[in-house]
Amino acid sequence: MRQRETELLCWRNWRAKLESAPLHMTAPPRAKWLRYVWQPTAYLLLAVVMTWPLAIELGTKFPSDTGSDMLVHEWTLHWLKQALLNLQNPFFTHLIDYPSGVSLTSHNIAWVNFGLWLPLTYAWGQAAATSLTYLLIFTFNAYAMYLFAYDQTRSRAGAWIAGLIFGFFPTTLTDSGHINMLPVGWLPLALLYLDRVLKAPGWRNACLAGLFLALLGITRWQLLAIGAIPAAIFVIFRLFTYRSKVNWHTFARVAASGGVAALIMAPFLAPVVIAQVTRSHANDLIVYEPAFSSDLLGYFVPHFRLLAWHWLAALLPANLQFSQQEVIFFGYAALLLAACAFVLRWRASLLWLVVAVVLIVLAMGPVVTMGGTKYDWIYTPYRLIEDTFYNRFIRKPWRYNAYLGLPLAMLAAIGVSALRLHTKRIVTGALAVVFSLLILVEYYLAPYPMTSVDITPAWYRQIANDPEQYAVLSMPISSRFADKFYMYYQMEHGKPIVGGHVSRQPRESIDYMVNSPF
Repeated sequence: MRQRETELLCWRNWRAKLESAPLHMTAPPRAKWLRYVWQPTAYLLLAVVMTWPLAIELGTKFPSDTGSDMLVHEWTLHWLKQALLNLQNPFFTHLIDYPSGVSLTSHNIAWVNFGLWLPLTYAWGQAAATSLTYLLIFTFNAYAMYLFAYDQTRSRAGAWIAGLIFGFFPTTLTDSGHINMLPVGWLPLALLYLDRVLKAPGWRNACLAGLFLALLGITRWQLLAIGAIPAAIFVIFRLFTYRSKVNWHTFARVAASGGVAALIMAPFLAPVVIAQVTRSHANDLIVYEPAFSSDLLGYFVPHFRLLAWHWLAALLPANLQFSQQEVIFFGYAALLLAACAFVLRWRASLLWLVVAVVLIVLAMGPVVTMGGTKYDWIYTPYRLIEDTFYNRFIRKPWRYNAYLGLPLAMLAAIGVSALRLHTKRIVTGALAVVFSLLILVEYYLAPYPMTSVDITPAWYRQIANDPEQYAVLSMPISSRFADKFYMYYQMEHGKPIVGGHVSRQPRESIDYMVNSPF
């Protein structure tokens, strides 16, 4: 017993030294460079596995979803490239909604994704560049979470598992049709440097925190709005944790982080804000859809889209066979590690449990739903913000699940680090390997949803060679489905089209169609 206490004391002293040392000084000098190579390389290989057969279909297929939103994103990337190379305004186009054209200030433009995608197109072409962007995004998400989890727990095994959970969390992995919802890794990096802002002096960390917050917003404004919730909870908890070090300089550095973020986002956000202020029908752009809410049991009952659980999902009662495209299932391996964290280190786990509960409550929407049954009599805190601009800007309640992988990953990392204190190192390593495999198996999709690159009808290619200028009207007109295909076809023929799809359709852009007798 005395020997065991001595070992625990040595372990705590060693961990305390690690926590007081900068992250870049915790590895032996000769092994430093390996840390920057093997983890992202391993995550990249796993991204190939988890999205199979995406990697072997480069240039022939690209990710898609049942709603075909990816066709719109392909068009958007193509338009941005064309507009910037020709020195045109990227926030307005005459190629859709003929003859008036349409403002794209209310359209979901993922500028960060575009910056990654553009150089890849010159080497591999547009379709292959899209697929490569997916693989790199999943790799980035996992590695960003690894860095944050290691900074918080000083457990490499725990950080590794946190990267797996966050990088390949089913909600993100199955959202294959929305490339602008995928790069969620900016938030862990922002939290990493916000933590350093709160506990140590210096402005470098404040600037880096602001940079990563800005990159999150430029990727998609909704991601920044949703990410503000876990970020705010994290900052509040850490202010109490570091209360002995907190002073007015601390708040000045936090404010500086926000200022840096605002400054970087300004060139991309200003056209959006100006357009909303000056548009006569600005309220039409807020599309609120409370029907898209999360079922509480969906977090704990396996989804049929997950290969390992497909057999079980088919045996479940009809009300538990969830049919929505997005998967919110936690996975039992991750839940077990989270339970270990709360039992063995509940103080460290409390922050992330609060984050998870808040996100789940918001994702359930105004009415609690369990197994398809709505319980209208259960009052939810969501109703307090339901009518606010912020909530309507999010549009769909289930989008609050976008960052649910963050608290789950951190709880798992804390659970692994706690097990290290109660087991031998070799046992902890073996458990980490076993849990890594279980998590990957539980989250695995097969095959990854894709669509063929070559879906454009032949006669669209014929009119591409016609020098005469005219617009193309394709039937049927449907801005929520068919027009997405017409926009994709337009990348081939290059003529303006009547109709089109933007994320928030300005009323004036469809006046021609509404008032046309045809």
